[in-house]
Amino acid sequence: MLGNEKAFIYDLGHILKCAREDKDLSQKKVMELTGINNKTLSGYENNVSEPDFNTLVTLFKLYDISLDELLYASSAENRGIFFMFSSLPKEQRDFLAVQIKALYDKYCK
Repeated sequence: MLGNEKAFIYDLGHILKCAREDKDLSQKKVMELTGINNKTLSGYENNVSEPDFNTLVTLFKLYDISLDELLYASSAENRGIFFMFSSLPKEQRDFLAVQIKALYDKYCK
């Protein structure tokens, strides 16, 4: 476990917002591409409401992220690490992803 669990609350809205921003998409552009109203999208990103499964799949396809990432992040042991990782700027996440893959290749293959 990582320190205070309350500091690492699983945050779907944060994940959705970071994923959208990583693709350099405005809420308006997401609306044009998916038909999801930007006010609705804002509600998802601010945890005012949650998308249904089909909407979540639509967004994840657009943002090119897998549902596995979301499910992995939902376990208590992983949510802190996932939240910290997803909060980093894209350049730092890309760098860490290369490092993690190298460690995986070294120790897990």
